[in-house]
Amino acid sequence: MSNSTPSVSIIVPAYNSEKCIASCINSILAQSYNDFELIVVNDGSLDSTPEIIDKFSESDRRIKFISIVNSGVSVARQVGYEASCGDWVTFLDSDDFIDSDFIKNMMIVSDDSDLVVSSYTEVFDKRNIVYDVDSNHYSVLHLPLFLGNHLSSCLVRAPWGKLFKRNGFLSDMKSPLFIQNMSIGEDTVFLLNFLSMKPRIRECGSSRYYWDRRNDSSLTKSIGQECD
Repeated sequence: MSNSTPSVSIIVPAYNSEKCIASCINSILAQSYNDFELIVVNDGSLDSTPEIIDKFSESDRRIKFISIVNSGVSVARQVGYEASCGDWVTFLDSDDFIDSDFIKNMMIVSDDSDLVVSSYTEVFDKRNIVYDVDSNHYSVLHLPLFLGNHLSSCLVRAPWGKLFKRNGFLSDMKSPLFIQNMSIGEDTVFLLNFLSMKPRIRECGSSRYYWDRRNDSSLTKSIGQECD
């Protein structure tokens, strides 16, 4: 990686993800937008996840590989965030993936925004469930409208499928960003804390996050959380 600061930091926590981590990383490396760093945090995996990540990191200098003792997804995300330096931050789960223009399209509409949210698709073995957003822009005064429009979706409960501004927002939030002694609901608390800072929000319907439900038994997902 060059000495210049990347525009976007992509953070992926991984635990026992040997069956899916390659697909996740490949979807990131296939991005049409190249000015990013990828930080993958191995959360004490007991399978071949570390070896797979290490192989990717050896072939692409944009990838930063960190290993920690098993501490849970909230700690892993926090470690990844603290190691990141991009102006914008996005989170992926290790068993999910993104379309090739995911970052590019969200960056295009990010100039007048502090949070950009994408469409998403729930992927099952025999069917998909599609959740589309439009191109709405919500000012500070319209935050209740955003919450009302998407209250039944994962847009207000999951950290994925979003581009968060660092300066003035993530950087000013109380640390750690994710409460680390909660087993359920820490992602929702994080998002509500971010929204309490009154960000300008932009929807980006042309970007899509794929929430892969075919591996819901994966320990990268917190038991009992519908959007993790």
